[in-house]
Amino acid sequence: SIFVRRCFCRYLCPLRAFYSLFNRFALYQMTCDADKCTGCGKCTHACPMAISPPESLCSGECIRCGQCRSVCPEHAISGGFPKGKSTFRKES
Repeated sequence: SIFVRRCFCRYLCPLRAFYSLFNRFALYQMTCDADKCTGCGKCTHACPMAISPPESLCSGECIRCGQCRSVCPEHAISGGFPKGKSTFRKES
């Protein structure tokens, strides 16, 4: 169930601590285009870390699993390697 998966990912997964240390500096980053986001909440519901991806993609809690990206009906969430200098924040 989603509850079991969230509990495991958020509290028991040993990789979570490792990922959270380096998320802000990771080469692979995820962004949310505020103009495309409709606030439907599907990404938040799908997130195993129980975060709100439009607001928390750059936080230490996000493990870049891509679940939010795969369920976004508007394709507002994207991920990839930056091309040049970038701030890695929510696009507005």
